[in-house]
Amino acid sequence: MIVKEVATPNRFGDRPYYGFEHVTMVPMDRRLIDVSLLDDKEHKWIDDYHREVWEKISPRVEKDGLAWKWLYRECQPL
Repeated sequence: MIVKEVATPNRFGDRPYYGFEHVTMVPMDRRLIDVSLLDDKEHKWIDDYHREVWEKISPRVEKDGLAWKWLYRECQPL
């Protein structure tokens, strides 16, 4: 991850707030996620991350190829 300045609704004086940006775009292994342990916020974060991976990576692989099909399957909402 890369640290970057982010816009927030609250500021502490003139000091910036920092957040993280993903460097690699790879779906999380769904077999290792126990959905029953996730709260709504965590569940949404994973689904949003997979949506971002799909949007950024799917145009770069051959449509309907093996990699595209794998990526499609792995980026589905939990």
